[in-house]
Amino acid sequence: MRDQLQRLNGVVFNESEWRRFAEQYLDSPSDSSLDKTRKIHIDYICDFTFDDGRLENISI
Repeated sequence: MRDQLQRLNGVVFNESEWRRFAEQYLDSPSDSSLDKTRKIHIDYICDFTFDDGRLENISI
């Protein structure tokens, strides 16, 4: 999944960025199945701040 998202968005996640993106957005423990479905179908663009401070819109 990481490779596909990097290719789709033209970005490269380092290990800590990928872990943070996955834990905070893709697979947040507090999200229900419905919340995760909404992310994919409705709210599929996430503002993500990389470790170097740049902000990118990440499409899933």
